[in-house]
Amino acid sequence: MPQRCVAGATTINLIRGRVVPLIVLVAALSLIAAACGSSNSSSSHHHHPTPTPTPTPSASLSGTVEGGGTPISDSSVALYEVGTSGYGAGAISLGTATTDSTGAYTISYNAPATPAVLYLVASGGNAGVGANGSIGMLGVAGLSNALPVLMVVNEFTTVGAEWALHQFIDPSGETIGAPTTNAAGFNNAFLALESNLVNLSGGTPGALLDSIAATCGTATPAVNCSTLEQMNTLANILAACVTSSGSGSSQCSTLFTNATPPGGAAPLTTLVAVADIVRNPTNNVAALFGLQTGSSSYAPSLSVAPNDLTLALNFAQASANFSSPIGVALDGAGNVFVANDTHNSVSELTVASAYNTALNFTTASAELDPSWGIAIDSAANVFVANPALGSVSELVAPNYGADGINLKPGAQFDDPYALALDSSGNIFVANRASPGSITELVAPDYGTNANNFAPEGAELSDPTSIAIDSSGNVWAPNSFTSDGELGDSVSELTAASGYMTGINFGPSTGADFDEPFWVSFDSAGNLWVANGGSSSVSELTAASNYESGNNITPTGANLDAPDTVVVDGASDLWLANTGNGSVSELPASNYSAGFNFQPPGSDFVVPSTLAIDESGNLWITNVGDSVTELIGAAVPVTTPLKPGGPILP
Repeated sequence: MPQRCVAGATTINLIRGRVVPLIVLVAALSLIAAACGSSNSSSSHHHHPTPTPTPTPSASLSGTVEGGGTPISDSSVALYEVGTSGYGAGAISLGTATTDSTGAYTISYNAPATPAVLYLVASGGNAGVGANGSIGMLGVAGLSNALPVLMVVNEFTTVGAEWALHQFIDPSGETIGAPTTNAAGFNNAFLALESNLVNLSGGTPGALLDSIAATCGTATPAVNCSTLEQMNTLANILAACVTSSGSGSSQCSTLFTNATPPGGAAPLTTLVAVADIVRNPTNNVAALFGLQTGSSSYAPSLSVAPNDLTLALNFAQASANFSSPIGVALDGAGNVFVANDTHNSVSELTVASAYNTALNFTTASAELDPSWGIAIDSAANVFVANPALGSVSELVAPNYGADGINLKPGAQFDDPYALALDSSGNIFVANRASPGSITELVAPDYGTNANNFAPEGAELSDPTSIAIDSSGNVWAPNSFTSDGELGDSVSELTAASGYMTGINFGPSTGADFDEPFWVSFDSAGNLWVANGGSSSVSELTAASNYESGNNITPTGANLDAPDTVVVDGASDLWLANTGNGSVSELPASNYSAGFNFQPPGSDFVVPSTLAIDESGNLWITNVGDSVTELIGAAVPVTTPLKPGGPILP
């Protein structure tokens, strides 16, 4: 009996009333088809197998492979369909070709049954100075039902794809794949790649960067010009080897030596080298930058070596009306919501526009005043804490600008500063005023059912953030005591007691808190605390029942008054440094050694709050009226972020 394939085994969840980008739906349908496959069973009455005819290629893709603007001949070009079996896994080979003397190729292939993203890998070739087996480049062609007439593969397409899709590419730099559980994250990353970074067909800057290219050097401020210069610089670094005689050249030797990851093997191709660079963007930056010369092809480029080789974009659209943005959160579709401190409003960067369309909401019924902490529920409703007004506002999806509610149900708010939702949708709010308290707005009737908790054992005082663990316990850091002295402790309100009892964890734990400002959990349940009064981060370990901890001042991270600590899908820590205007990463493999990022294009101005999306992009609010995106820098998490830490990919 033929087996049946049930497409309903994969579901597409639409955020209530929201418009979902076509690419998300198209690719999701492709994932369903891939999961189901095609099952042709023969009847038991058939005694002889039916020959399977070789399908006639149904489509073709043509283009050129170029290095430093020069055609590359004799390059092997392979066409792939993006995989669906895991991160950087499962890509399907569709066909190959070899470039002619003009760098041109044509690949005939069988088009996927349903639209899917295709990409090209070019290996080896001759850029005019002899055969070069070290050449490796990548270009994303686009959706199979909307491919360009001609597709260029060059160093610029390689840089754009490797950084934008970093979390979906394997260490070889050439296998792209996304699990079905994070199809949205891949689709959002692909949309941003083709809309913002690279014109896929021409191998030139994408629409966002192209729109500012002509004014770079004259525009004030030159927003994102530095990002274009960073991409061109990275392309020039690769081109130095691509246009050389190969592995024996000084250019390839310098590239491979300095791209070698700590403790790893030296790359043998430029594609592996770029994959190593994107994974280690602070490694040997000056030496790699030195491969760029005055005659390099891609311009404009950086004139001095950057702090790191991360890619960043800065968003400051007039329509966003950012005004001292503080809080940032993402909904399940990947839309970015920002709470503005001095404008009493909430701004949104829409994922469907690759974040180029911005909206600002100031609905009167929500009574925003001002807007600080922000959280989003699974239905995409937005909740904001209002310190001055002493309330919580709800902007109701999908008509945020028209539908708003102000929640103040006798809940004893006192300078509400931060908020978080538990797994049942209840809202917990940290009231910053000393001695401090925690307010619970009970779902679903937030406006009528509320509780206020200030248990003696918790010793709450000036709580500035809030986190909820997997058991429903509520945690908050205490920066000051009622007499103005440093509180330097963390409080827990226990769910088992109905939050009527609490515990205070202070200096005796060994965590050495110093103006603790923000708390987050990793996947193992350990609590991490950003110390705003020092250059450190503290940990309370789950294994000790939080009775012991550590204080970490990591080398290389350059921590300076970190306001926020968030945890990505690999339990790496990310911190925003208000003191020196940068972002730091502490990898889970060794929290004592970290990295500091301040890439061209980030335009950090007192970076305050962080959030990570399903594509691995890091979003940072700047008090200087903008929002920065570090592209593909972090391991993806599920959004909205669930209580108890990140969801491992």
